[in-house]
Amino acid sequence: MKREGRPGGRLEWIDALRALAVALVVWGHIQTKGNTLYFVLTSPVKIPLFFAITGYVFNTRDLQWGSFLKKVFFRLVIPWILFTMIWFKAGRLLVTGRPEAFLPTICDFFMGKTYWYMPCCILAECIYFAIRKHIPGRGAQIAASLALTAAGLVTGCLKLVPWAVVNVALTAQAFILIGRIYRERRDALREGTGRWILPAGLAVYAAGIALSLLLFPGETMDVHLSRYYNLPLCAALIVSGLLILFFAAESVGHFPRWICCIGENTLLIYLLHRHVLTALHYGLKLLHVTLPENLAGYGIEFVFAMAASTVCAWLIGRWCPALLGRGTAGKPGGTPGRGIPGGKGGKA
Repeated sequence: MKREGRPGGRLEWIDALRALAVALVVWGHIQTKGNTLYFVLTSPVKIPLFFAITGYVFNTRDLQWGSFLKKVFFRLVIPWILFTMIWFKAGRLLVTGRPEAFLPTICDFFMGKTYWYMPCCILAECIYFAIRKHIPGRGAQIAASLALTAAGLVTGCLKLVPWAVVNVALTAQAFILIGRIYRERRDALREGTGRWILPAGLAVYAAGIALSLLLFPGETMDVHLSRYYNLPLCAALIVSGLLILFFAAESVGHFPRWICCIGENTLLIYLLHRHVLTALHYGLKLLHVTLPENLAGYGIEFVFAMAASTVCAWLIGRWCPALLGRGTAGKPGGTPGRGIPGGKGGKA
């Protein structure tokens, strides 16, 4: 089932899953009004999918902290710092005579109050790397992941850790674990009784959504805020939803190149799409054009944000690959970022 005909041995279906995840994120940022149903339907997989991909493609050939942290720095930290507007905002504070707000703004940035996913992702990857490197035995590693997940849920519910991304990075170990287990059991899952995975998963997911709407009206899961309105129900939705997506995507024979291009560049799309939307709104304002606040207007914003961000990311990757840590982080190894937006991943 491994289709490695693309450069670097990337798997099309992994890039397609990554593209789907970032599209769900961008749409959620655009349609912020009256979209409770959308979040009920997509929240169980939207963010967990990125982490699950990390667990699937994680490579244990080079479990050395030095090379791992080097890859993290070049492939995650550098793009995160370079392709955000926080520095423009901080510069304006100095120019406009508000230097006292400069350091708090920078601190908020690195603590995840803006672009929360980036520090959360970096921390989650480091925790998972530590588990794989320092804990011997598959069973002990799984137990550690589950224990850290429980710790994240407890600290999140009790708000014991003021830096919220710590809670989410701990909870994300369960999502990463799902991807790992799927990879380890994929052959068994896709043979024999595996033919029931997709229909059974769809049935569980549909039943879970129906129960959510019936028993918890108006409630939505929010991984970022560690908000799970009913833990067993949310867990069933996350597991079944991720299994559905992994199983279905791997079953598809081929994905269009443009989908894979989005999947290759999800980090930059995530970092750039808000700036692209700001530019769009500014341009429309100059032209005295107002988009309707309905499905058509949101659709125009979505298509523009995805297309423009993808083109920008492709140009940067083609002409300035070093800015994305491509070709600068050494040999392939225990790979940071391979399951997160824009990571080097897609290999297995």
